[in-house]
Order: sequence, then C-alpha cells, then structure tokens
Amino acid sequence: QTGYDWAAIRAAWDAEWSQKSGAEFYLQKPPADIFRIPMMCGVFEDLKWVGTVKNPYCYVESLFKKYKNLGVANPHQELAKLCAHAVLVLQTQLENKQYLGSNGYIITMEEFMADKEAHCAAIEQFCGVKIDLSKQLWVKGHASTKYVDRSEQHLGMLIQAIPDIIQKMNVYFAPHEALLNAWGYQLRS
Repeated sequence: QTGYDWAAIRAAWDAEWSQKSGAEFYLQKPPADIFRIPMMCGVFEDLKWVGTVKNPYCYVESLFKKYKNLGVANPHQELAKLCAHAVLVLQTQLENKQYLGSNGYIITMEEFMADKEAHCAAIEQFCGVKIDLSKQLWVKGHASTKYVDRSEQHLGMLIQAIPDIIQKMNVYFAPHEALLNAWGYQLRS
C-alpha cells in the first residue's frame, strides 16, 4: 500500500459514486486493477471481483496486434516481453482467485464463451449485476451485437504470417506449463 494516498483515492471514488443517484453498484474495469486486488480489498469493503484470463497464445497475439497498431516496427522482437506479460497475468489471476475465494468470480474467457448464458446468470447471482447479451456491445470502439470469440482465428492469421511463432512462444511458456495447466491450457506444438 506504499505510495498510494488511499484517503484521497477513496474520497474521489466516493465523490464519483455520489453523482450516480440511486446507483447500487459501481463498476470499474481498469485491467491493471488485477495487480492491486489485495491493496484495494484492504481499503474498500464489500468488493466483488469478476475476472477472466485468456488463452496465453491468443493473448500474446492480441498484444502483438496492439504493438503493430502502435507502430512498433518489429513486434516479434518484443515477444519475450509479451509472453512474460501473459504469464504474469495468468499467475496474478490465479493468486487473485485463491486470495478472493468467494468474493471472486474468475474464469477463463473460453469457459465464459462456451456457456455465456449460464455464466451471466452466475454473475448476476454472484454480484447482482445483470448482463444482457441481447444489448449492443462495444469492443475496442466498434459496436457489435454478437459475443463471438475470434481469438483462434486471429492466432491462425499470426501463424500464417510467422509460421514458427508457436515454437517461439513455447520457449517462454514451457517453463510455466504447470501454470498453463492450472487454467486448463496446454502447450501447443
């Protein structure tokens, strides 16, 4: 908790909440919050956490694409950093899942996509927030009415562009095979 002015942060959040008349819940989605869960649980009471992890190969592909969109000339030169981040997220979310216990609903994205309706119902039961799958969804600035996972398709395109990318990722993922397995993921060949 060092370096954070929790009193000021709490005051700012309370001020934000007070502007939402009648709101029963305040939802926030900064991805970096997965690294702050124990700190935040010590400051805010009655927190519930809904989180996901993504297949690490597909996650690296999405980070790879983001690097390209940011104009990084050779994102594959950053592969070690991208794979390390994917491993860090898997490890952190596993620790969060264990730390939070019944205050966390943390699953893989693939689990969610395999039975969206059941997970939406479970999330509603868990924290009282209804997810309406029939409503328009905004993903990265684009409107969609479908909850579709195109991760494998996008990974396939990356493999076509860089045929040995899986072998390159495995250099970083193989030492963490037990962590991948803890989430139900396997090393790819």
